[in-house]
Amino acid sequence: MAAPGRPLRDGLDRILRAKRGGLVVVGDGPNVLCICSGGFLLDSEFSPQRLSELAKMDGAIILAADASRIARANVHLMPDASIPTTETGTRHRTAERVARSIDVPVLSVSAAMSVIAVYRNDVKHTIQPTGWLHDRTDQALATMQRFRSRFDVALNSLSILEVEDTVSVGDVVGVVQSAEMVLRIAEEVDGYLVELGEDGRLVGLQSAELVDGVAPTLHLVVRDYCVHAPSEAVNCLSCHAIHKSDPKQASLLVSEPTKLCATCHQDAASSFRTFPYAHRLKEGALSCVSCHDPHGRSAKHAVRETRAGEPGCVSCHAEVRGPFIFTHVNGVAGDCTSCHVPHGSSYPHQLQRATIAAQCLECHSTLSTGTLGSQPPSFHNISLPRYQNCTTCHVAVHGSQRSPQLLK
Repeated sequence: MAAPGRPLRDGLDRILRAKRGGLVVVGDGPNVLCICSGGFLLDSEFSPQRLSELAKMDGAIILAADASRIARANVHLMPDASIPTTETGTRHRTAERVARSIDVPVLSVSAAMSVIAVYRNDVKHTIQPTGWLHDRTDQALATMQRFRSRFDVALNSLSILEVEDTVSVGDVVGVVQSAEMVLRIAEEVDGYLVELGEDGRLVGLQSAELVDGVAPTLHLVVRDYCVHAPSEAVNCLSCHAIHKSDPKQASLLVSEPTKLCATCHQDAASSFRTFPYAHRLKEGALSCVSCHDPHGRSAKHAVRETRAGEPGCVSCHAEVRGPFIFTHVNGVAGDCTSCHVPHGSSYPHQLQRATIAAQCLECHSTLSTGTLGSQPPSFHNISLPRYQNCTTCHVAVHGSQRSPQLLK
């Protein structure tokens, strides 16, 4: 309503150029008229020239709710004097009290300070000069253009690195940071566009072009690379703190990674303390992030993989690392967790079952249906002790280069 190019703004600018003050109430309902005293009824069509001439009188000017007509002029406003105000001048104090007592916009023009202020309820907004707004939008657009260029370069680099499987945290952060800066500056420009009104059409087109596609791309990048995607339950500050981080920890962590993970993943943390066979987490030989990538892609349980796409287990357990000609599990029919419980087990080797035979029968059952592996031959009599330790013969249980039956 008071944006550049609108009739009301033209009238207010005329009052300022004439070095006069004014008090304008936009609304002529019963709640406004009940605090009016004196003045005279006009009910004439609004024009900037009429508003400027009427401002020569000391009283307030009452406009229709849509500022299309001038209802009254030279009105003395009498709001409740007990309403608190932070202003000092008489005109501004009256404007603030009227806005706080009645839900209507009140505009105050100060001749001494050459300022137009808008009051609505408890909010005060100072209308900035058009030239100042254009300078600010030009600076914002130039800055947005630089960050958009950085975003495009970082995104292209990320795409290339994904093909090579050499993406680092810094590469992802570069995309996210530049995208976030573009979106934040766009929000600032939107505020200027509200004040510029019709004069901001070209600025709006430039801003829309620069921000096009940034938000959806940022959402996809975060979804792909951040397992702990920001939500009401978990966000970056749940683990990281700029000013309250542990000086002994890297990456501005609040405390050591294992303790941080345990605050949410209590079941997994208790497994390491409860079961007799578990990874040596409590001894400090490794931590949760040794196997899991908290900022990694949304893979199953965010388990780390090698550059060759192998399970992260082989980074420590190199003796079971392939490639094998004859594989046991290959990620399709199963993986390491098909037999082992990574967070702790009651059985040796962190197996899921108490005996090796029982573990093997999970897949290699004598049942005709529902098995993942091949059925054992008929001479395997599980009731006999000699057949109750499968690895006596099938020694290459993790894979073999020579034996399809994993015998050696």
